[in-house]
Amino acid sequence: MIESTFPSADPCEIFASESFSSDTAEMLYPDHRMQQGENEVAALLELVNYRRGRVLDLCCGVGIHLIPFVARDIAVVGVDLNPDVLQILVGRILVEYPQKSLTIVQLPKEERRALCDVEIIRGDIRELPLRPNEFHLVYCMFTSLGFFSANDHIKLFGRLADGLDAGGSLVIDLATAHLADRSSCATAVEVPEAKKVIERTMRLEGGRLHVQFSVTYPSRRNIYRFSVLMFDPAMLTGMLCEAGFGKVNVFGSLHGDAWSADADRIVAVASK
Repeated sequence: MIESTFPSADPCEIFASESFSSDTAEMLYPDHRMQQGENEVAALLELVNYRRGRVLDLCCGVGIHLIPFVARDIAVVGVDLNPDVLQILVGRILVEYPQKSLTIVQLPKEERRALCDVEIIRGDIRELPLRPNEFHLVYCMFTSLGFFSANDHIKLFGRLADGLDAGGSLVIDLATAHLADRSSCATAVEVPEAKKVIERTMRLEGGRLHVQFSVTYPSRRNIYRFSVLMFDPAMLTGMLCEAGFGKVNVFGSLHGDAWSADADRIVAVASK
């Protein structure tokens, strides 16, 4: 059996690769996640008391959270590194919402264009050009941060603050170390039609979650390894304040539950 290993000091290189998305799609994007995404967006809108304005989805993937905004006739911008997941997302929008105006931009080759109903951008969120006061809501869901340096996070948060209008909110949703530790046992998904088995193992060590995906086909195995910083409320709040946010509230869920040490998630709501 041929074995290929894809370790990377910059996990974004892995996430941008077409092989990673196609190898792991059935585990990362199961069908039931779309309904969960609808429920999570409903909770998110209530959490920030959303009334109006454009929305930015950081690391949007196949549109688990972006599609519910399109369905609500809310103008939305989605950004992701991976071309495969964006192709799936664009296909869904074209089929399910053909009446929506849609633009697709690839950074850094192309510049962002005039405002439209849905803008899909392939690129690194750290390099996303933002117009001042462009968005009323920016969100990043399900541990899509923690893959680059603390300084890069602070710079990103500062640019997001500049891109928010008066009264706008940045919402960051992250898994806690408590959840990561509880989920550290191996998980496997068999996909008979693709003749593959996807296995995921996670190990919490030194404030980081070390993740390995092993995808086995009849004649080959692809292995992906990366790690993610596990934020705590104090660390995340400190970075957001340093970046220019004046108010940060931390919750234990998108439903506004109080945060505690045994919460599964950290949900930070930041405003200027």
